[in-house]
Amino acid sequence: MSIISVVHVPEGIAMAADSRLTGHRIYENNQIEKFTSSDNFQKIVLLSKSPVGISWAGDAFLNGNAVSHFISTFETENVHENDSVTQIATALKDRLRQESPEAKTMFYITGYRNSVPHIYLLTKDEFTLINQNENGLVYSSFIGGETEPIVKLLYGDKPAEINYRVMPLKDALDLSEFLVELVIDYQRFSNKLATCGGFVDVLVLTKDYAKFIKHKVLNSE
Repeated sequence: MSIISVVHVPEGIAMAADSRLTGHRIYENNQIEKFTSSDNFQKIVLLSKSPVGISWAGDAFLNGNAVSHFISTFETENVHENDSVTQIATALKDRLRQESPEAKTMFYITGYRNSVPHIYLLTKDEFTLINQNENGLVYSSFIGGETEPIVKLLYGDKPAEINYRVMPLKDALDLSEFLVELVIDYQRFSNKLATCGGFVDVLVLTKDYAKFIKHKVLNSE
């Protein structure tokens, strides 16, 4: 499984994702063994043709290929230079519906259109612009994957009181990373296989720029 987070504040959008890939093998007696396959799996990308970020959780493979490969092929074949985030999100929805209509993979597609932030949620059953409503922009955290400890923190009996409307972008980046690390650490001390882990990638998007703040592919440590 995975843990991904998106934090939307007035200055911009912060995205974070873990890097763990788990697998399983089934023995002749039908016993199932689960194991960590990799801690370097890609779950968040910044497109090269347009400043749009895409993260995902759930099924790690679509039609036998890693989701990162699916996204790379999608960009090559379906994305044009400077397409808007709405055009890209819609095209991704159409391709996913056509090629993998039953995929249990969720996506966040984020970016700016005419200086206005857009965050789309895409699943096999849903395609929604989640950071806007009839009252305007919605500043909040959005999470996906293994969310149990985050739900307890943000929506439990005594939820954390977070004022996203006045939160600086640097704090949003720290919060997005913290939410992912919270799940990783929570699972570390749980009496079951930790399905989230590895390096935490962090991506920032504003109306002026988009770049990775932390990225395992570029990390020299």
